[in-house]
Amino acid sequence: MMMTYGGEGPGPLLPLILHQANLTPEQHEKVRKILDADREQLRSLFAQLESANQQLSGKLFASQDLKLADLMPEIDRASALRRQLMEQGVKTTLAVRAVLTTEQLARVTEVKQKMDKLQAEMRQLMHGADR
Repeated sequence: MMMTYGGEGPGPLLPLILHQANLTPEQHEKVRKILDADREQLRSLFAQLESANQQLSGKLFASQDLKLADLMPEIDRASALRRQLMEQGVKTTLAVRAVLTTEQLARVTEVKQKMDKLQAEMRQLMHGADR
């Protein structure tokens, strides 16, 4: 049950997993407040990451000769922002986890394991189709 951003990790699964937890109205409100508080910081980080990616792309596709070392400042900046997004996602997910009861967390764990199994089966089917 980790919330990550930018297409990395299982973050997009959080709403589905939380739905399966059967939150009480009070818990739902607490989770909404946690996610609302997170939203502005995420917008800022995503805007910074988009800018860093554009700078990297602009430099990468410029006409001058380049070496990896020429691109390292942009790569480092984008990497640092991705790390900040990951850390923020983990902090948010920990806050959401704290709202859940032991039983709800067990249910969420079970749902996550089932989803992992389905994803593994899908990968296996897709790789089998390549043969």
